[in-house]
Amino acid sequence: MGSMNNDNIFLRGLIYKNDRRGATIMLTEMAVLTAIVFVLQMLAGSIPRFFGLFTVTLALAPIVIGSALYGPLAGAWLGLVFGAAVLISGDATPFMQINIFGTLATVLMKGMLAGFAAGLVYRLIEKKNTYVAVFAAALVCPVVNTGVFFLGCVLFFLPTIAEWGAAAGYQNAAAYMFVGLAGFNFLFEVGVNMILAPVLHRVILLINKKMPRRSVRTSTVEEHFNSIPIYKRKIGICILLSFITFGIYLIYWMYLLVKTTRAIKIAKSNCTGEMLCLLFVPFYSLYWWFTRGKLVKDKLAQNEVAIIGNEIAYLILGIFGLTIISMAIMQNDFNSLPTESA
Repeated sequence: MGSMNNDNIFLRGLIYKNDRRGATIMLTEMAVLTAIVFVLQMLAGSIPRFFGLFTVTLALAPIVIGSALYGPLAGAWLGLVFGAAVLISGDATPFMQINIFGTLATVLMKGMLAGFAAGLVYRLIEKKNTYVAVFAAALVCPVVNTGVFFLGCVLFFLPTIAEWGAAAGYQNAAAYMFVGLAGFNFLFEVGVNMILAPVLHRVILLINKKMPRRSVRTSTVEEHFNSIPIYKRKIGICILLSFITFGIYLIYWMYLLVKTTRAIKIAKSNCTGEMLCLLFVPFYSLYWWFTRGKLVKDKLAQNEVAIIGNEIAYLILGIFGLTIISMAIMQNDFNSLPTESA
């Protein structure tokens, strides 16, 4: 039977292949949260726009709940649904008339990354204090949502926003974005999430108590992976060090992932060639993530170990330049293996 470790940072619920009851509960709850996110954001369109060009966001609270219960990937899904609701409601029409691709990328990515970040922060803090974890996730969600929105504005719409700002009496585009365009919405969303955080905490605890969980580890699987050098790392620290060192640690982290994939493949040659290609050969990284993602998935499946990463997800993330998320997912899968760190 496939197993999944309790410490899996990207998926909660611990659903196993033959655990139909657990799978049914998880799918039901995610379906309900999906519907709630969609309906709340559609209803937001009926709220008068006293400040700013866009309606306020009402769907962040259920996104936080879903990401806390089932992990960052579930949060990303709920964020994607939120983005789709924004597009369907017509709230993004002013931007659609300027740049369709930029609008789609900004609206969908800001929701997905907000949900993913909320789930990641919750899982990193949860073991120390669930109450603080909920507040942190509730804060991070609107911060990332608004931050990615601002980034999209700069990348795709800056000249137009500068014109809008000048027409509204603002001195520059930055002032218009922060004050006139989305400032009030951001403060409203943060305030609502902070007020609801104690309620969200209670809801998450109640659902967690009812959720069926089990952890299965066979001695055969442990013996198999104990013979392989698995480089386990704390994901949050790896991401932080990668930013602090301006990418230098990111290269070292990637080197450890390459070594681990070669160990699983039982390849005895060194990984210098792979690292050089990853660093200097254009588009090789897309090939690497697709082929190594499939290799790791297939090899671990042979030992009945369930993981989150797969070659399609890695390829899509790579195309959008989100390789660091692929690294975090693969590292999480390695961390969940029943063996000591190399």
